[in-house]
Amino acid sequence: MSKQKHKEDEIIIDISPSPKTMAFGAYDTAREFKQQGLNIEICYFTPQGLVWVFREPHEPESIKIGLKQYFNSYGWNVSCKNHNVTDNFRAFVQFMVDKLPMSFLTAFRKNSQGKDKKTHKCPTKEINDDYYSILCKFKELGFISNLQRDNQSTCWTIDSNEDRKLLTGGHWLEYYVYKIASALTDSKGKLIFDECGWGVEDNAKKGEIDFVGIFGGQLIIASCKTEESIKKEWFQELSYKTEQLGKGMCSALLISTVSRASRKEHELEEYNRWAKGAQVVLVMQEDLAQLPEILLRIKEKPDYPRI
Repeated sequence: MSKQKHKEDEIIIDISPSPKTMAFGAYDTAREFKQQGLNIEICYFTPQGLVWVFREPHEPESIKIGLKQYFNSYGWNVSCKNHNVTDNFRAFVQFMVDKLPMSFLTAFRKNSQGKDKKTHKCPTKEINDDYYSILCKFKELGFISNLQRDNQSTCWTIDSNEDRKLLTGGHWLEYYVYKIASALTDSKGKLIFDECGWGVEDNAKKGEIDFVGIFGGQLIIASCKTEESIKKEWFQELSYKTEQLGKGMCSALLISTVSRASRKEHELEEYNRWAKGAQVVLVMQEDLAQLPEILLRIKEKPDYPRI
């Protein structure tokens, strides 16, 4: 860098995503040029805000960056599903979280394949009383109709592809995470996240993210899975997204409805090994009730430090 060439410029070096060796090198270089009279500053982000290294006092400066602005800085142009949420959908989400009928979901998905308006039928022996009460709730909320049951078979009608996608997919879990995160406050009653979104999709098909939340220029992303298993590639996909979206400025969670109680010890050890290798926080069924505490912990002290 030529001092003469840049003597009128204001130079700011952000070392937030840099490895420590490069950050220290940038600091030494910036200090040298500052001593020579250049208008040069060096800064980095912390969970508390933006720190200017050469300014006194070194109190973090509060910053607020919106989701679109953050994603735009990494070449993503995103849209979210934050609108048109009905009361019935909210009630459905809470019902699913409270009951979390994983075994029911497996049976229901198997017997609810198709497109458009369609009536589905399965042997009544596959639909016990608990399962049938869930179908009754779906009917009460308006997501299925024509629910009938006799000794031989149980049938129901799904009126649209939108309802089928809602009932057999994982949008309800995405919205639940969004609802919890967007209402989360600190000890002073201040909202933790500057902005949250669910069903986030890049308009150029660069990727989709089930949940995102941003605070102080740092991003938390989550993948929500309602399948009956947990796959290694899900952790790898999340890790890749954190690389795309700022490396050290982005943390990730994999949120699954799989219960720990349904898995053997060696399977749980494998899940934890996958999570640790990808630097992803794994949240399972039993952890959902502690989701607020988990999100607070990641904000205040990430399991895998990003800064």
